[in-house]
Amino acid sequence: MLLQEASNFYLGSEQVSRLYLGAVQVWTFPSGNFWQFSDNPIGKTLSNFRVTYTSGNIIADWGDGNTSGIVSNVNVNHTFQ
Repeated sequence: MLLQEASNFYLGSEQVSRLYLGAVQVWTFPSGNFWQFSDNPIGKTLSNFRVTYTSGNIIADWGDGNTSGIVSNVNVNHTFQ
């Protein structure tokens, strides 16, 4: 099982919102952040980020005041401001 393909983890009958491997968070519920930075990302570039989906629209909220539409299966680059 790959965590990026997994969803809806349960502990008993309750859905969990995140998973940890020791002290490291390895998965978060989709309504949370997709990733978190351990260092300040300002001025750094995320390169060749790609999301593949079958329907609907995806809007990336980069967390730096910028948002952009993501087209399925197309590489995206974003420099954090």
